[in-house]
Amino acid sequence: MALARLGGARRPDSYTWPGFVDALATLLMVIIFVVLVFVLIQVNLAYRVSGQDATLNTMREQIASLGEMLNVERNQNADLSAELDRITSQ
Repeated sequence: MALARLGGARRPDSYTWPGFVDALATLLMVIIFVVLVFVLIQVNLAYRVSGQDATLNTMREQIASLGEMLNVERNQNADLSAELDRITSQ
């Protein structure tokens, strides 16, 4: 009788360890899933920003080219205006 009582004393009826392990495993899976979602979102945003950077660089090159063309046209306009003034003053 004493041996049966000792064996029963080792494991009480309210054994919470399996529930605790299940809760921690579930929490770990949820955290891993959330981190996975955030990583996928970050990769997607990095890809989009990279594409926008390439587009911005192309547009900057176009703006620089248009600026150079504008300066050339302004110089030609100034030269033609000076020539027109010289011709009309004669």
